[in-house]
Amino acid sequence: MLKKAETLLVAVILLVCSVFCFADDAVSGDAGTLANGFDTLSYTQDDYLEMCGSSNLASDDEVIIENICKAYIASSRAYVRSPEEYSNEALTANIGDETMTSQLAYRQSEYDYLAALYPALDWEITEDSLEFDGFTVTVTDDTATASIVEKYTYYVTNDFECENYRSRKYTFSLRKSKGEWKIVGVTTDDSWETSESFVYEPIDVEASIIEATLLIESDEEQYAEQGIQPTSSTLLYKWTYDASLAVAYAEKYYNSTNSTFTYNTGKDCQNFASQCVAAGLGGKNTSKTAIPAVSTTLVGSSAANVWCNNQYSSYYPSSEYYYNWAWDNVCGFANLINNSSADREGPYGTTTYNGIINATVGDVLIVRWSGTPSMSTWEHAMFVTKVSGTAGSRSKSDVMIAAHTTDTNSAYETVASYTSVSVSQFGRCNIVCGFYSKVQS
Repeated sequence: MLKKAETLLVAVILLVCSVFCFADDAVSGDAGTLANGFDTLSYTQDDYLEMCGSSNLASDDEVIIENICKAYIASSRAYVRSPEEYSNEALTANIGDETMTSQLAYRQSEYDYLAALYPALDWEITEDSLEFDGFTVTVTDDTATASIVEKYTYYVTNDFECENYRSRKYTFSLRKSKGEWKIVGVTTDDSWETSESFVYEPIDVEASIIEATLLIESDEEQYAEQGIQPTSSTLLYKWTYDASLAVAYAEKYYNSTNSTFTYNTGKDCQNFASQCVAAGLGGKNTSKTAIPAVSTTLVGSSAANVWCNNQYSSYYPSSEYYYNWAWDNVCGFANLINNSSADREGPYGTTTYNGIINATVGDVLIVRWSGTPSMSTWEHAMFVTKVSGTAGSRSKSDVMIAAHTTDTNSAYETVASYTSVSVSQFGRCNIVCGFYSKVQS
């Protein structure tokens, strides 16, 4: 039989375990272990606040910080679904540091945009599932830097009626004041956020929502571009581009990677999009040099149409190096498709601006994150998996994409949910077919 002191000790231990429900093996309420997925509305805002901070019984700074980071992300996702009931402000601190304050302001505007977007489109997130991975933290006296990967699955009542997914890595800056840890800055590995031109300024939510919900009138002249047909080739065999095969590949790998294809950190977007296009041309993607890729072995190291993972062509001068990496570089791929020919091996199609309005399944959607795009300034590539509405009058809410950036940053959701950037900054590579020296198997 336990003595009174031992009984009290057991009770304290059980209380600690119940409070720290953000620990990987702890459980709270009906959501189960948070490490394995939970609906963000299954906890109240008070629950999220109770799960972190110095008011709990932990003395381990690393545990407290992990709880705070998870609570911030979870309450922010809950805020998007129910902005009247959730807020992450209690977890943050304004310390007068302009850079970090700008980060927090931008991050909040991002959630404000999503919270306004769904009602404006008459969409609703009916359920979600949030998981965390890869937490790391470095604590130095009263400052800390922590990172964690969010894996967020959600279900939206829109024309697509399918599972949506978003994964990204957050990096938090924290400081301890009066015994409490507070978040003072937050960044992510989103493609636009890691762009050299990116500035932490709050999103103009009102303007972004107006654009996302604006009914675009059909432009017959722009729509006509989709009817492009290649002239026949006397030298090469025409290969069919099956968008359904490309989409099946994108759906298989949108939240994982094919180890056959390597890439530099943070540079997986066009690499992934090229894989999707290759799959659409009938490629098995078990070899990075096999046709429908266009390797240097096939066409030589100075050919303009080299399209092979991590292979370089010397066709363009060093000042235009980005065109020489057509498989892995957005500008290179856009240029490859723009200059495609029935008498040149590789995928055939067109590269155009105004990418959203005419987007079709099987396209590679491209974007410049700031400023007017040009053939030499594209920064990110996404693969179009689903569309709704009418070609020639589509908006960001009518186009669903699969996208990669890094090992931890991927998406399977509408462009409107993915980013608030203007439609004027998008282009598209429309793949019609391919031409090769061998018969398509």
